[in-house]
Amino acid sequence: MTNPTKSVVGPVTQPAELEAALEGAHRASADAASSAAPAQPEVVAIARRRQFSANEKRRILAKADRCSEPDQVGALLRREGIYSSNLAAWRKRRAPEVSIRASGETRPIL
Repeated sequence: MTNPTKSVVGPVTQPAELEAALEGAHRASADAASSAAPAQPEVVAIARRRQFSANEKRRILAKADRCSEPDQVGALLRREGIYSSNLAAWRKRRAPEVSIRASGETRPIL
């Protein structure tokens, strides 16, 4: 009767034979690594956050205000590469500017 917990493994080689086999494997992997070109990373090493000028914000807000359906706003956001939270924050900052202009003062918020 055989022991079911033992795995079937080939004959154990002598340490000298094992070293010779491993040396050949090390040489083969070293040759392959040295001949391969270094990998070109696809990701930029240092990411920078986009910054929008006041004119860009006003242009995007004007386009968003002209949208008559929710799908159009979503398409605008995708086309400009911004999130809805950007649009909401810019609208919030624009609201005091509109009320200040109505009162006669001129103080740009965006």
